[in-house]
Amino acid sequence: MIPAAAAAAAAAVVEPAAGAAAAETGAAAAVQTGSQGQLLAYAGVGVVPGSEASAEWQELCLKVRQFEGLLSPLLSPPIQGLPNYVMAWATLLVEELCRLGVSTFAVAPGSRSSPLALAAASHPRSQLTVAIDERSLGFWALGFSRGNPSGMPAAVICSSGTAVANLLPAVVEASQSNVPLLLLTADRPYELRDTGANQTIDQVKICGGYTRWSSDVTPPSDHVPGRVIVSTADTAVRYCVTGPRPGPVHLNFQFREPLAPRSSEWDPDQFLRGLEHWMQSAEPYTSAIAGQGSNTALHPATPCYTHQQQQQVLGTVQPQPHMQLQQQIQSHRSNGHSHPQQQHAATVQL
Repeated sequence: MIPAAAAAAAAAVVEPAAGAAAAETGAAAAVQTGSQGQLLAYAGVGVVPGSEASAEWQELCLKVRQFEGLLSPLLSPPIQGLPNYVMAWATLLVEELCRLGVSTFAVAPGSRSSPLALAAASHPRSQLTVAIDERSLGFWALGFSRGNPSGMPAAVICSSGTAVANLLPAVVEASQSNVPLLLLTADRPYELRDTGANQTIDQVKICGGYTRWSSDVTPPSDHVPGRVIVSTADTAVRYCVTGPRPGPVHLNFQFREPLAPRSSEWDPDQFLRGLEHWMQSAEPYTSAIAGQGSNTALHPATPCYTHQQQQQVLGTVQPQPHMQLQQQIQSHRSNGHSHPQQQHAATVQL
């Protein structure tokens, strides 16, 4: 069996409209997206008496190779072949979000957010909705998240400046309604802030207390490993969908040039160090375990460890000698003994 993701949905432009209408459109899209599954291709061989396992395996591989050739255009390009750090950074983010179940991206076009938009558009499992008006797009994403049967949010991608501010009404509504919503906003790096450049405002924590969690993500570079953005995506989704109050989460990405997918010198081996196992699997980099009393989790099937299970895994921690001495002194004092140190010394000598 070879699971391969369906091709990305065609982009649909949402005209500026009232927030309620955009939210209803998003909710309808959530129902439609929930009915779309992965493309599964099956190949098998018949095992008959006298057949050799090696020959049957070769026959199976021959059948599989045909499907691989047909489906290869739908597969994402290898991360090592990407042109620069910025595109690799955005690609890791989108891949991890899709593994976590966040595969619907609402995109408002912009220059600074180009890496995020390109990564989402090129991913085989992503579903894209494009709108030129950020306010309408925010409410569309809100409606999608509220109506999504899986409980996972839509991710909103927008450029820097006032584009981010236009998402605030939808964020407030999502916060008050406990609806998960993920904001992926682009921003200038720290050295270009407060310079008076066009579309440069303070975007850090722009949504105030209406988000469950926010992070001003460091710019990608050869000094920052790729596992930083992968674990950041895990944390963002966990805050967004788990706990008693799901709600909006804001990731503000600092991007330096090149923003376009043009070739630039970078070291894939160093950047991807620590992600070898992740790249060979289809599972998220980290998984959230529900604590006692938690009503939701990213992986509800993952059990919580009881105290006995923790002892089996970690072992029983033995008290250190000084801790034993302190316990015996306290015990003798409570029993009225006046010289606990002498008795403890005798015990040690024995």
